[in-house]
Amino acid sequence: MSFIQDESKQSSYIWDLVIILALVLGGLGVWYYYQSSKKSSHQAFAHAERLYKEKKYDSALVAFEKLKELDYLDAHQDSLLFTRLDFLLDYKESHGQ
Repeated sequence: MSFIQDESKQSSYIWDLVIILALVLGGLGVWYYYQSSKKSSHQAFAHAERLYKEKKYDSALVAFEKLKELDYLDAHQDSLLFTRLDFLLDYKESHGQ
């Protein structure tokens, strides 16, 4: 009888470890995805902003349009995105392109 009880305790202990390991790995996966999305977002914004400052407005407009599809936008990036898009679209309309 004590043999059966020891086996169930050991089985429960193993399943506890499996669940904890799955939660830790899941958490790390979410963290990694968030960090990589954040990094790619910053790189894409830097590229679009560089085009804007170099007055390559047609390329900048395309770059900023693509930024709307990003998974990660902080408040500053969101504000900058729509400010730049407003200017670039007005510029495009005023220059008949």
